[in-house]
Amino acid sequence: MPTLPDFTGDQRSELLRLGLCKEQVEELRRALVAVRSYVSPPAANNDTADLLREIEQLASDLARKLRALSNVADSAHHKAGSMIEEGYWTWRPEDDGATVPNLLCPRLDALTIAASEAGSSLPKGKAVRPTAGNPAPIRSIERALVRGWSKAHDPVVSNRTDPEGGDEVTLSAMVEEAKRDSLGKPYPRKLLPSVSVTSAFHQIVGICYAAGGYTAFPKRALQEYVANRNRTRKEIIALWPDCGASEE
Repeated sequence: MPTLPDFTGDQRSELLRLGLCKEQVEELRRALVAVRSYVSPPAANNDTADLLREIEQLASDLARKLRALSNVADSAHHKAGSMIEEGYWTWRPEDDGATVPNLLCPRLDALTIAASEAGSSLPKGKAVRPTAGNPAPIRSIERALVRGWSKAHDPVVSNRTDPEGGDEVTLSAMVEEAKRDSLGKPYPRKLLPSVSVTSAFHQIVGICYAAGGYTAFPKRALQEYVANRNRTRKEIIALWPDCGASEE
């Protein structure tokens, strides 16, 4: 079973020295997945498309075969279906589903669609460019820090981390989050995103990128992330002037 990337002992010790709690360090391990995906040498679009098509076909074929176990009334399908039902629930008694096809086929259908849409989204006829300057991993790092702090201190700690609105958090949602008072321990100001080389956040980003296999510091990615975040924060404060006080 695949495991999350991890920090070296020295990197983990440095993160704790910077004031992170254990929960934040563990959440940052998930952020390393995003870091690695952006700093690794880019894959050719054709190779990626081939792999996605293969996954799409395999998921579709498996769903079709599983449905046939209960829909085809011959002895072979009946016997195979009975043996799979008995074996599967022996190994996975905690799963929730009336039958194996009932449990797995909707998930396989979703996987088929996801692989198909991912393949369709790949740019056609364009050269693949390095993505180490993309600010997305920085966003993952900040979210991991906030999630870890929330787990350790209070699940109600406000999460205002998306600098662009975009696909996950709209501006209106950020405003609502900003209006909510935290009932837990205040989030440390030193962990707020900063381009200052002496800031804890700057050092945390450097450790995460090093753990992800990047030999340089992602200066451009951090600068873009902080600039985007600050622009959005100004928009929030313009709508709700009291929201910005906690970060001043």
